[in-house]
Amino acid sequence: MMNRVFSYGLSILSGCILAACSTSPEAPYSLMCEYLSEPLGIDMSSPRLSWKIPVVKTDSVKSCRVWVSADSMAVINGSGQCWDSGELPSDIRRIVYAGDSLQSWTKYYWKVGYKTKREDRFVCSLLSSFTTGMMSPQEWGDARWISDGHDKDYRPSPYFRKDFEVRRNVKHAYAVIAAAGLYELSVNGSRIGDHFLDPMYTHFDKRVLSVMYNITPNLSEGENVIGVQLGNGWYNHQSTAVWFFDKASWRNRPAFIMQVRVEYADGSIETISTDSSWVTTDSPVIFNSIYTAEHYDARQEIEGWNTSGIDVSQWKNAKEVSAPTQRIEAQLTVPVKEIVRHNASRFVKINDTCFVYHFPENMAGTVELSVEGKAGIVLRLKHGEMLNEDGTVNLANIDYHYRPIDDSDPFQTDIVILRDRETRFTPKFNYKGFQYVE
Repeated sequence: MMNRVFSYGLSILSGCILAACSTSPEAPYSLMCEYLSEPLGIDMSSPRLSWKIPVVKTDSVKSCRVWVSADSMAVINGSGQCWDSGELPSDIRRIVYAGDSLQSWTKYYWKVGYKTKREDRFVCSLLSSFTTGMMSPQEWGDARWISDGHDKDYRPSPYFRKDFEVRRNVKHAYAVIAAAGLYELSVNGSRIGDHFLDPMYTHFDKRVLSVMYNITPNLSEGENVIGVQLGNGWYNHQSTAVWFFDKASWRNRPAFIMQVRVEYADGSIETISTDSSWVTTDSPVIFNSIYTAEHYDARQEIEGWNTSGIDVSQWKNAKEVSAPTQRIEAQLTVPVKEIVRHNASRFVKINDTCFVYHFPENMAGTVELSVEGKAGIVLRLKHGEMLNEDGTVNLANIDYHYRPIDDSDPFQTDIVILRDRETRFTPKFNYKGFQYVE
C-alpha cells in the first residue's frame, strides 16, 4: 500500500520576455491574479493583480507599471492593449484591474515592471496570465442541473457520461463544472486536473463553486466522451456526528451542472451542456462519506465506463433537477492537491487476518491499495494516529465526535470488496488523519 497525501499547492509561473524591458534576477516575481498563479475561470470584472519585488531593490524603487492584453506579443513589446496602469507609486504591490471590460472565455497576458531611482528604465517580470470563464450567469445558457433520480439516502455514487463528436481542428476547449457535492471529471478515460475534493465547502443553498479546466489536449477527432462521477461531500452528509450535517437544510442527492465550450480553428463554436440526454448508472463506490470513509465493491467495476465504444444501453437518462442555488461563483482558492507519496516504513502481522502498516509521519491523506485475492473477500482499512498495546490501531483520540447509528459506516475505515483479479483502490471523496493503517 502507498498513501497519497493531500495539501495545498501552487502551479509554477511560466512565460518569456523578449524586448521592451530589461530582465534580470532582480525582476518582479510571484505574479498572482486573485492570489493564484495563472488561474482559470476568473468571473469578476476587476480581479486583483499582485506581485513581489526583490528586497534588495525595495528601497530604490521609483515607480511600478502593469500591462495587460489578450495578445501576448503586445505585452512582451510593452503595449497594454486592454490596460496600461501608467506609472504607479513605488510602494504598490497589488492593484485592481481597471481596464477594458474583460471578455468571457479569454486568456489575458500581463506583466509588471519597476523603475529605480538611478535608472530610467523598467525592470520587468516574466509574462503571466489569467483566463476568464463565464462572466455572466446567463452564459450557462441551456445547461441544466442533473442528478441520477435517487433520493438523498441512496448510497452508491453515480457515474454520468456524454458522447459527442469533434469534426474539425480544435483551437481551444474549456470545461466549467459546478457541483452540489464532490465530483471527479474525465475526458476519454483520462482524469482531468490535479485537484481533489472539489468543489470546496459552501453554504450550498446560498452559493455553489465552479471550476474551469483546459481540456484541449484531451480531445481527439471523432468520438469523445465526458465522464463525471459524483460524491456526497458535505452536501449530502449521510454519516452522523455531533455537528448534525445529516440534517442540513440543503441536503439532497448530489447534482452538477457543466458546460464545455469548443472553439474550432475556423472560428466556429460548439457547446456541450448538461441535460437529460446524459446517461447515468451506479459506480463501484457503494458508499462515500467525507467524514468517515469510502466503501468500494470491485465486482461492480465497469471497464471503460468513460470511454467510447462501450454498451450503455442499460444506463438510464439523467434527471434534470432544481438548482440548489442560483448563485454560482468561480472557485478562486488554492486547491487541495497531492503533494507527496509515502511507502509504508514498517509492516506488522498481528494474526492471519490482521496486519498493520506504519507510515513515516502523521498526515491528512488516503491510502492506495493494490491486492489480489478471491472475489468477494472483504478488506477493512482502519486508519488511526495511535496504536493499542497489542499493535492494533486505536481511534480514541479522533472518533469522539462520531455518533454512529449502526455498524455499517465505521469511522475512518474504508471497506473494499475484491474482484476475481487484481483490485486497485484509493478513495476519491474522502480523506483521513492517520499514521497507521490496520
